[in-house]
Amino acid sequence: MIRSKPYGWGLLASLVWLGTTITASASDQMVSLDAKINNAARPVTLKLEKGTYEVTPVQGKFAAWSVWSTTNCTRKRGCERTQPTRFTGMHNNYYIASTQLASVTVDKKAIPIVNKMPAERNTSYFLVLPTINAYEVASNIIYPDEQTALASAQVSSFTLANPADVQFALFDNSRVSDNRGGMTLQIHKIEP
Repeated sequence: MIRSKPYGWGLLASLVWLGTTITASASDQMVSLDAKINNAARPVTLKLEKGTYEVTPVQGKFAAWSVWSTTNCTRKRGCERTQPTRFTGMHNNYYIASTQLASVTVDKKAIPIVNKMPAERNTSYFLVLPTINAYEVASNIIYPDEQTALASAQVSSFTLANPADVQFALFDNSRVSDNRGGMTLQIHKIEP
């Protein structure tokens, strides 16, 4: 079943989550996120059962994405993101949210729990609020191409305390008109 559904976010009320809702019946789901479409305003939503899920970035329609229209990073090992921007390139960041997120790991390690969105989102974080929990898998490295970014992408896992809608997005705080690419995520239930 696919339908559009608005979803409010309490403290993140400035973000109106309108997107696609998919009822997940199989243990593996592929989520394709387009950097021009599936941002905070229009995530892809899966209805998932209680349990623990692993999220793996994979090659699909998309492998990586960028908030810039061009790339000037040429180093295969990537370039550091700086403020102001010195290098532009491809990201492998992704954002997941649900009212029922109980725990999160990135590359099998717990990530910092925060109670407000970090100003600099250069490392992964687990945002815990009274109305919603969310996490972003983030890095301060950008890459010269999609394949190099995908090879460095991080696997995450999350546990749902109860069945819930889970939103998947690419989080860009600026305009999306110059974005390109996207991410393909494989969602696999690893524990009931």
